[in-house]
Amino acid sequence: MTRTFFLFGIVLVLLAPFMVAAQEADEITVDRIAICTAVADREPQGEGTEFDTTVERLYCFTALNGAAGQVVHAWYQGDSLRAKVTLDKGQAGRWRTYSNKQMAPEWQGKWRVDVLDENGNVLKSAEFTYGKAEGQE
Repeated sequence: MTRTFFLFGIVLVLLAPFMVAAQEADEITVDRIAICTAVADREPQGEGTEFDTTVERLYCFTALNGAAGQVVHAWYQGDSLRAKVTLDKGQAGRWRTYSNKQMAPEWQGKWRVDVLDENGNVLKSAEFTYGKAEGQE
């Protein structure tokens, strides 16, 4: 019986790193987030944190890792939710995806995009200014 417990202990020690990796694979993580003016060849183009009102559409690009599932891009102007886009992460491992938001000159100010998991937890956020921020001349 002691030998059985000894062998079981050795198996657990050998499998521990794989068990941790499996737990991490059950979650989605955001490796990279970028606000940009376009996405080409699965890469963000025109990345920035400040955009002129002549830009009519902005994109939120995210590079994800981990389990298959869904994430949500929640677009906020100040504290007001302006758009919510659900995106599928098709397979376990690395995945790139993006959403976009049509912009209008009257929507100037501070914005952010939150990347949420399926439970509504914020995984990562990106902030940007569209046109002039409040208080700027």
